[in-house]
Formats: sequence, C-alpha cells, structure tokens
Amino acid sequence: MRTARRGNTWARVVLVAVGCLTVVFGASPAFVGEGTDESLLAATSGAGMGVLVIVTALLATASRPSRLAWMGLWYLPVFFVLHLVAFRAWVPDLPLLLLTTVTLLAIRPAVFAGAHHRRPAQDSRNGPSPVAAPAATARGSR
Repeated sequence: MRTARRGNTWARVVLVAVGCLTVVFGASPAFVGEGTDESLLAATSGAGMGVLVIVTALLATASRPSRLAWMGLWYLPVFFVLHLVAFRAWVPDLPLLLLTTVTLLAIRPAVFAGAHHRRPAQDSRNGPSPVAAPAATARGSR
C-alpha cells in the first residue's frame, strides 16, 4: 500500500504541474495582444480547462483514487495529439503528451487495484453477503 501512495504522490505532482501549465498557457491570450472579447474568451476557457485538470488529477491520485477521474484525464493526451496535429507545435506538446501518457499508464494499477476483490454490499433484506457467510461458518465450526 505504501508504494501505491508514493506512486500516486509523484503522479499527483506531475499532473497538477501539467494543470498549472495549462492554466498559464490558457490564460496567456488575455495578457498578450489587444484584449479583445475573443482573446478573453480563449483565456477563460483555457484557464478553466487547467483548473478542471488540477481538480481531476487530485481526484485520480487521492488515497482512494477515482476511476472516472483517471479516465477523464485521458483528455490530456488526446488534447495534446490534436494540438500537435493542428498547430505542429512539437516543443510544448510532444513532451507533455509523453509525460501525461506515461503518468496515466503508471498510476493505472493503483487506480484499479482491488477492483476484483471488492465485497458486495450487504443487503438488509437478504442478510449477509455470500462472500462473508463461508468465513463465519468456518469460524463457528472450530
């Protein structure tokens, strides 16, 4: 369990840093140029995307990571691929694409750990779960 937490810590730092870079790059149109309505709209949406990435990264790397947040973070590699194809901006996009892809693949085991070993919830109408029943019977027979 300790190694999973350490893995989540470095992944949290990487993904939050990418989110902060997204905020900075996204908000930059507001500070460069004439300050038109279009540039302010682009800055607002870019900064909002960065904040959303930060919040999602914190959910995906929490002590009980969210699978949905992890899947939602795959938006980043897709975004960087589309940005790379559209603008041919190799320098910021390719390293960020590789960094986010490697990070998401590295934390996958921590996100999906225990998915097959979870006990079903106890139903108050049907009594204890069938998984817990054999253990109780085995203890009672000793």
